[in-house]
Amino acid sequence: MVVIILLGILGVTALGRFQDLSGESQKAVVAGTGAALQSGVTLIHYKWLVGGTSGAVANHIGDLNVGTTGWPVESRGSSLTTGSNADCLDVWQGSMSAYPSISEVFDGAEYLARYRYRGSGDCEYLYQDVLTYTITYSSITGAVVVNN
Repeated sequence: MVVIILLGILGVTALGRFQDLSGESQKAVVAGTGAALQSGVTLIHYKWLVGGTSGAVANHIGDLNVGTTGWPVESRGSSLTTGSNADCLDVWQGSMSAYPSISEVFDGAEYLARYRYRGSGDCEYLYQDVLTYTITYSSITGAVVVNN
């Protein structure tokens, strides 16, 4: 009887720790994805700097355009700015060679791309397992911020 009670107590304790590990692993996934995005946009910016180019450039890498400050902005048009959910999707897909699934709508993809105009043309990527975990990208400064 005592053994069964002790096993029950140990089981409850272990369950709590496993739940904490799940949350920590989700945070790590978002942090790692944010780091990959930062690396990708930084490499694109370095190519822009090394090329001696100033201003916005169409088709800078493949069909990915960069804006006036040399950071990735979109690949669907010729505006050379970030201005829509689709543009944010372009930045995500064009900046990482192997990227988690992403969409402009809630459809089961790992991330949701949203354009968030806050005076600087930010893109926000929501982790769909925990919507409060986000990655924000500024097409003006190149900053990638992970919030989890």
